[in-house]
Amino acid sequence: AKGVGSQGDGCAQLLCRSATDAEAAMRIVETELGMRTMPLQIGASRPVGQAVVPAASFSAASFPASRTTPPALFPLLDADGILKPAILLLVEQAVDAGLAKVVIVVSPEHKGHFEALFRRPPSPREMARLPPRLQRYAEKIR
Repeated sequence: AKGVGSQGDGCAQLLCRSATDAEAAMRIVETELGMRTMPLQIGASRPVGQAVVPAASFSAASFPASRTTPPALFPLLDADGILKPAILLLVEQAVDAGLAKVVIVVSPEHKGHFEALFRRPPSPREMARLPPRLQRYAEKIR
């Protein structure tokens, strides 16, 4: 399940890949969090094949860091212990969920940052400096 939405009204929406996953997510919310749930299916159920992720923003709340680095590239510590750009976490989740294509909308001035992450592998010199675990990870995200 993937949580989405935050309108400040105390509601949360969970997107699930299957009815079984939805039932499991609802059971967890009800038993462990003590909250009521309501299943809702909108429209015909069909698999999602691609995602569009808007990442062309400027964050005044993160200024001055957002002036030089897009917020989508701010580092976050993942559960696997690897410090990753936030956008990479989203892309990995989308791929793990079975999406075949992820489109990231970026501003022209930050396009180079995203290309460095997703299109240019580390140089041989950089790879040599990485521990084996991160070398394997660098190969994975190429």
